[in-house]
Amino acid sequence: MIMRCLSVLISLIVVGCAVKNSNIKVIPASRISPVFEKKETKGTYHNVEKGETLYKISRAYDIEIAKIIEVNRITNPSLIKEGQLLYIPETDFKSKYRETNFIWPIKGEVVSSYGDNTFKGANRGIDIRSRGDLTVKAAGSGSICYTGEDVKGYGKMIIIDHGKDIYTLYAYNETLLVNKGNFVTQGDSIAVLAKENPLLHFEIRQKHKTLNPLNFL
Repeated sequence: MIMRCLSVLISLIVVGCAVKNSNIKVIPASRISPVFEKKETKGTYHNVEKGETLYKISRAYDIEIAKIIEVNRITNPSLIKEGQLLYIPETDFKSKYRETNFIWPIKGEVVSSYGDNTFKGANRGIDIRSRGDLTVKAAGSGSICYTGEDVKGYGKMIIIDHGKDIYTLYAYNETLLVNKGNFVTQGDSIAVLAKENPLLHFEIRQKHKTLNPLNFL
């Protein structure tokens, strides 16, 4: 577990490649027009916006481009059009956590979304500004595999190992309430934010791959 957590920590200093995810319009698969061939029962349809590419869409839904091309039988990936409906199959991660979704680590406003441009590059998680309570909660149950401030720009940070190569990361904390090796239950208090700037950086990772937290909270 320690080595897996260490590899996640090391990957934080590698600049990620993400695309800003904004104005994504989702249409439930159950409401789609019958002109579409019935596909998998779990998933959603995406209405292509002007200027969107398959790469941007794949990043927004944390899914491989090849999978979108395959299930939609796309012959020329460069010719998707505005208004086109694409079927987005549910990822294995979503299926695995359908009944145990993560909770919000803190109540507040999302001031920077997954993929937004920041001074550190593309945001690999979300930044939440607290609305009052400064206590950070564990988004899911698991073992604390890292506590410290070894990564520049992340401040005091916690990483929780949820098993099956799934991790959550909590940064910008002022005070840590847990230690490496502790086991926490979903909802347990793990840290406290600073009063002057109550901002939490939160990530969900599958091995080294960052996922959009808003898809799972």
